[in-house]
Amino acid sequence: MKPYDSFMPYILASMHPLLHMSMLFTGMLLMFLDYEQFYLVTGTCDEGSDAYEFQLTTKYTLMWYILTAHLVCIWLHYLYQILNHYDFKGIANCLLVAKVGIFIYTVMEVQTGITFEECNDVTDNSHVMAWLTYEVIVLYLNLISVVFFLAFASFKQFTTIRERLGYAGQERKSVDFLAYCMEDIHWWQMWFTQVSLYICGLLFRRNKDRVIGLSAIQTAIILALGAALIMQLYFNSKFEFTITTKISIGSLYVICLMMIPRYITLRDGGSIWWAPVVLEIIVAHFLLAVQMGVEYFTWNEKKNKWLMERRTFEEFQATDASERDLRQKFKTITLENAEDFTV
Repeated sequence: MKPYDSFMPYILASMHPLLHMSMLFTGMLLMFLDYEQFYLVTGTCDEGSDAYEFQLTTKYTLMWYILTAHLVCIWLHYLYQILNHYDFKGIANCLLVAKVGIFIYTVMEVQTGITFEECNDVTDNSHVMAWLTYEVIVLYLNLISVVFFLAFASFKQFTTIRERLGYAGQERKSVDFLAYCMEDIHWWQMWFTQVSLYICGLLFRRNKDRVIGLSAIQTAIILALGAALIMQLYFNSKFEFTITTKISIGSLYVICLMMIPRYITLRDGGSIWWAPVVLEIIVAHFLLAVQMGVEYFTWNEKKNKWLMERRTFEEFQATDASERDLRQKFKTITLENAEDFTV
């Protein structure tokens, strides 16, 4: 087992930047699209109670805490990746642990701040309470998603893109399974979180008489297309980016665009617990589109990186050379000059 394998629980416990961004941007949109309505808590709670303090000031503080935590965690994650790339692994791992600790502590503060013994009928009927509740839930969903991933992968083989392209070497057999999946598992985590939020949004609705049928159907189609794409990319025996795959991706984003006016209708209609879920799913999928675009334009660079890591590992097994020296040796390897580097 490689030394960094022991940090795998911290890597997986820390939400991927895409999930941090989707929660951050959704929270900001909810606030700034209708600031007064978002923070409005109508009703009367006993003066001096926690719920009363939430009505007056705590709601602002908790939103500031969680949005700041998302921003700090995004910054720490990318700084961790930069330092890791330049072999400052000790400092990088310290930042990763700090990221996990900061976010868990912040979520615990939020969870404590929105838990009352009385006046729940008043506070639960507010947009800010709904969103803070989802912020807490998402942390647990991110952790639970790994459990479901392991359960699903136990009877349906998961194959990384790296292995499908022939750059994984013996990783499946030589490293921890979660370390093997680390570069790809965030797609599953994002999808699982959206599905779980979808279920929560349906269950937590305060006014069950309000019709949400079309928005629920459209959102379900988005999630179903996401599931089909994950199955095609990672759980299929053969990797084929077919015309059907392209049509599925295109259809998914057409429906996402159609959901924008649907969200506005829900918000204007007073939907408190369902509307933010719809907005979060829209934001998350557009962020996924940006991520896919980044990966498309850096695809050759990523393949060169995978090639360097595979050749480094192969020579590390065949010789007594240090890993640092081997990384330096293969630093300039590319797909074009790979034959010039021999083990």
